Amino acid sequence: MNDICCIGHITLDKIVTPRKTTYMPGGTSYYFSHGISHLKDIKHYQLVTALAPSEFKAVEDIRAKGIKVTVIPSHRTVYFENTYGENQDNRSQRVLAKADPFTVEQLRQCHLQRGFKDIGYHFY
Repeated sequence: MNDICCIGHITLDKIVTPRKTTYMPGGTSYYFSHGISHLKDIKHYQLVTALAPSEFKAVEDIRAKGIKVTVIPSHRTVYFENTYGENQDNRSQRVLAKADPFTVEQLRQCHLQRGFKDIGYHFY
């Protein structure tokens, strides 16, 4: 395995517990990127995400770890509120905001900007 591209939203997560409220980046693509960055046999990895400018700090942090990130600007960032009670095994989740969806043209442009020849990839 040499080349991987992950397409997904970095999220803003609000974690509410009985003791405190914390705000942090999250999302499957965010955690996948951190995990994949530790694999030695991956030559090229790229994350393509969409988020609001207010959350670009999360991108700076992940780039500082050597992860290549392409950002598609969005009006909003996916924003989750996760509420936990005393029993941390139980969680309720609300979606407080949604980011703009990815478009085929945006993904095609990301592909071409990375220097790859357009060979007719199909995005589903």
